[in-house]
Amino acid sequence: MRKIILILVTCLISMTSFAGIIDGGDVNENIQWTLTISGEGDIPPHFRWEFAESFVKKIIIENGVISIGQYAFNYFSNLNSVQLPNTLQTIEQDAFSYCSSLIEIEIPASVINFAPRAVADCNKLETITVNWQEPPSLTDYWFGKMNLESCSLIVPAGTKELYEKAYVWKEFQIIEKTNTAIHGTICQGDSYPFDNQNLTVSGVYSTFDAYGTVTLYLTVNPSFQTTINKIIYVGDSFSSNGFSLPPQPQPCFITDSLFISTTFGCDSVVILNLIVIPKAETTPSENSAVISWQPIEGATGYKLIIYSDIERTNIIRIFYFDADGNIIPDEDSDEFRSGAVEGFSYQIDDLTAGTIYYYTLTAFHDDEVIAEQEGSFETADDSTVLNDIKENSTIKIYTVNETIFIENAQRENIAVYDVQGQLIASARGVNGAFKAVVPQAGVYLVRVGVEVRKVIIN
Repeated sequence: MRKIILILVTCLISMTSFAGIIDGGDVNENIQWTLTISGEGDIPPHFRWEFAESFVKKIIIENGVISIGQYAFNYFSNLNSVQLPNTLQTIEQDAFSYCSSLIEIEIPASVINFAPRAVADCNKLETITVNWQEPPSLTDYWFGKMNLESCSLIVPAGTKELYEKAYVWKEFQIIEKTNTAIHGTICQGDSYPFDNQNLTVSGVYSTFDAYGTVTLYLTVNPSFQTTINKIIYVGDSFSSNGFSLPPQPQPCFITDSLFISTTFGCDSVVILNLIVIPKAETTPSENSAVISWQPIEGATGYKLIIYSDIERTNIIRIFYFDADGNIIPDEDSDEFRSGAVEGFSYQIDDLTAGTIYYYTLTAFHDDEVIAEQEGSFETADDSTVLNDIKENSTIKIYTVNETIFIENAQRENIAVYDVQGQLIASARGVNGAFKAVVPQAGVYLVRVGVEVRKVIIN
């Protein structure tokens, strides 16, 4: 027969412990004794524990033990709880009978022989936990004369109905174990309390209690810090990532920060560095126009596209410039190599007089667009005379606040420009009245047909 190789009895007094075989003598009722049994084999029947029956309050039987013999622990009058190993296969008759202080015991699923009266006449027993998927067959008085109705029987998840139909087992108050899943979410820097721990890392965590398994699926969402470096032009507005700025009237540098909640609910900070620079200036003449722009820090190149339509679908010119604003020659066309004035300024030749052109000027850092603006200009007509609306003309031009009104136009083409040559408003074939709202006070040029008038708005 296999034998148990170590029996350890530990006395706990005010958090101080010592070990040894109990040999009798006076016992203080406040002393907490734990009987620990380790090794491989069987605990023999009728084993004598040298007075341990009177004062051991907890029994721990470690893995390796496969059988508990008959009467091994009966009449342990102060025993409160028992911890049995997963290697245990047999609990013999009266192994734990008449343990009058026993409160709880759990029978491992490995037990295949649960003998009659293995746990019997333990009248203070409150909880028995079993781990069998199917209840073993029992007969009358298997638990002695215990009042089973006052004792809870905890059974595996999904087996409650089987135990409720099983003879003897059905007399208990049956509680089914549950497998509970918890999905937890915290923000980076926070912690999640679980199983006496404060968790800070995403993962799957499990714990066990008398009523089943609790599994936590924890997600730790990051908190972000985002920096937005943006360039816009005078007159442009900006809206992104929670920022909303109206059109900027003059060049400036704006820095700001926002605390926002992400889609995960974690506070994040967004820092905005916004540079407002002047728009390009256009100086048109009859058959050409000069476009000048301010260099942009960090730009490695620029692209200028000239269109003939406001939808910007019909391209008539494309120019490329280096970081210093010097044109990059097009090897396939001599036409595109002419017209340079100086860095960040370019004259476009061979344009049609009296025509509105549209352009897009883009600044790049390598392949990334860092700024882009759109504009338009109109080449002069050879009959255009500044400030010359004839004395006998029926055309009437006047202003109210920041609106320019034009009346008595006779199927005329009308255009309104600022002093930099930027087109503010235009219409073709106007017969009657036309009005244009300008962005701010200043000097504007109003062209009606071939006649031009300067208008000042205070």
